[in-house]
Amino acid sequence: STRRDYKLVLDVAKERNDWNFVIVASKNQQYMFSEVPSNVTVFYNIPFDSFVQKLKNSKIVFVPLNSQFQGGQLVLFIAALLKKPMVTSETYTIRTYFDDDSCSFIPIGNKEAAIKRLNDIMNKAPKELDNRCDMAYKQVKKFDVDYCFNLMLKMISQN
Repeated sequence: STRRDYKLVLDVAKERNDWNFVIVASKNQQYMFSEVPSNVTVFYNIPFDSFVQKLKNSKIVFVPLNSQFQGGQLVLFIAALLKKPMVTSETYTIRTYFDDDSCSFIPIGNKEAAIKRLNDIMNKAPKELDNRCDMAYKQVKKFDVDYCFNLMLKMISQN
């Protein structure tokens, strides 16, 4: 089972057929894509370096989630390190790492909000978009090994 809300992506793609969407999924999720709009391309089980290349080539990284359960962080971390604008569902886990200055949030399953957020990013001034992407990059970079190690030491010393 997946935490991705592929139905939402397909619904947004149907409504915004002037935009192109790329979905990367597991082969066992192929049943979800029996009918896709012509502006959607789906790839299955691609190598990691190909996946990263697809993220590099994207204008926006859109990772809608279908529940509050943990999911999506790795893709969003990579997108942030690539300084890509991100739109994702507002979940407790994602909010641990990103805020409104670094990521665009939508309520789970909300097509109208997704279209609005994606459209807002498409129309943002490049400087404003760069600032947002820089914020996300800095938020992810702080979770390096030294930061995590020092945080663990601090927690251990408090006990």
